[in-house]
Amino acid sequence: GVGWMIGLSLFFMIAAIDWETRRIPRALSYPLLALGVLGMSKYGDRTFLIVVAAVGAYATLMTLRIIGQAWFKQEVLGLGDVLMSAVVVVWFGAINGLLGIGLGVVLAAIVALLGIKMGRFRRKDRIPLAPFMITGVALVWAVFYMMNGLGRVI
Repeated sequence: GVGWMIGLSLFFMIAAIDWETRRIPRALSYPLLALGVLGMSKYGDRTFLIVVAAVGAYATLMTLRIIGQAWFKQEVLGLGDVLMSAVVVVWFGAINGLLGIGLGVVLAAIVALLGIKMGRFRRKDRIPLAPFMITGVALVWAVFYMMNGLGRVI
């Protein structure tokens, strides 16, 4: 109910702020993570799977961040994006979250390549990942909703 609406509002606020400033405020992401953890009981016995998937998503993006910084000698992923990967999994479940993050990364790559090709972006421009992760999980959730009905979203 109310917690879900507050959480979704925070997701959209984070996406808009990240798009404009290329920064995700911790004052929004930590409460969103806490609300997600409190709401994990809706998944019942799959809670352990969600925790493992959230830690895995966080560890994967943190590894990409470290490798990217070593390779390119500049920040390629912000800590806010890394944290948002865990938040997305906690909020939307292991399967929806991981598929949404993957789709978000693909969408970000497509937008970046098209932006470079059209002259809107340069190679060294920072492109926010959180709005694409949130869009990716929304698309995945919408597809599962249309296929299975609201009660059976994975």
